Amino acid sequence: MASVKKRKNLDFASKLKAIQRVEAGEKSSTVADDIGIPRSATSTLLKKKADIKAKAAEQRTSGALSADDFVETDCHVQAVASLADEDIVARVAGTQDAQADSSSDEEDRPDDAAATRAYSATEVAAAFGLIRHCCGDMEGTGLSHLDSLDKIDASIFNFISKTKKQAKISDFFSRK
Repeated sequence: MASVKKRKNLDFASKLKAIQRVEAGEKSSTVADDIGIPRSATSTLLKKKADIKAKAAEQRTSGALSADDFVETDCHVQAVASLADEDIVARVAGTQDAQADSSSDEEDRPDDAAATRAYSATEVAAAFGLIRHCCGDMEGTGLSHLDSLDKIDASIFNFISKTKKQAKISDFFSRK
């Protein structure tokens, strides 16, 4: 007389392994005895084989990850890029295009569009900083045009501080 085994719930991986063992050529009764399930349960598994395999394929492609895999996913990804101060200033000031244009072979001929281009307050302030750096030795000599330069520089700084909005962090990354 055949022994009656108590029904037991199998997890999905055990069901899939049982089906694979039967497909590999093992007897379904041997597989059932090894797992500890009734022999009729293996025939039920074989009837539902297509559904179980479809679910297995879905789980493989659904991206189910273990906690360790999830934590280590981006271990080898470069998270930061080193930017020079000049690159950041150029991106904020919007002068990157102007620098690219100035490095072309057509430097000898001034472009009409470049001559009529409106410069931002930040670009003008950078230009005044360069002038101040170059004329630093002449300051305090009583030349009135350098004093006027100080006044213009101060008014530009006031204008920038009133109209400038803080850049977002996403503004520093180019979109592809």
